[in-house]
Amino acid sequence: MTHNRTPLSVDSTLDYLAGRLADGKVVGWCQGRSEFGPRALGHRSLLADPRDPNSKERLNRTIKRREMFRPFAPIVLDRAVDEFFSEVFPSRFMSFAGKLREDKRNVVPAAAHIDSTARYQILSRTDNLAMYDLIERFAALTGVPMVLNTSFNEAGEPLVETPEHAFRFLDSGRIDYLAIGDRIFGQSAVTQSLGADSYGDGVGGDLCSLSKPEVS
Repeated sequence: MTHNRTPLSVDSTLDYLAGRLADGKVVGWCQGRSEFGPRALGHRSLLADPRDPNSKERLNRTIKRREMFRPFAPIVLDRAVDEFFSEVFPSRFMSFAGKLREDKRNVVPAAAHIDSTARYQILSRTDNLAMYDLIERFAALTGVPMVLNTSFNEAGEPLVETPEHAFRFLDSGRIDYLAIGDRIFGQSAVTQSLGADSYGDGVGGDLCSLSKPEVS
């Protein structure tokens, strides 16, 4: 698939992605160094709108290709965790499940498990600035300071590692957009770009970064 590019600023890139998420699109997010372990924490993630009850079915059935009962975890901004959850734990690594407040369960139905809990990740600006700013922009559009997050892979496959792996996933036609480094790629021939390459060298290095590289 051929991917064309048009210049954008960093702010415009995040605004564009927030708008697409608010429209119900699924975004593959490949930023910064590799992730490993039991959770994807915002560097190799599939992102979706937690307000849309169809997000869960689409992610499970079409994209992840796994059992339909599997829940999804939200990334919630640190300033808003008390607003949405009645049980708050220091869950920076998506290790705890808490009860959604009763008045919020219908606001973010895709984030709620059958028992109205969610295994959430609390995000601060110092943890992941690009993701934090993206969610802030999504909140400005929707009033919801969280996005649905799941690991960037399908069932039985390892987490996306390199740009090549991410493009393969996009070209399968199962996600709508790919945000990789300082580029946004879509299923159409229109791609948004900051106009600066920022891929590092080697597997596991700084392969994907939303920030422009420093110029000495």
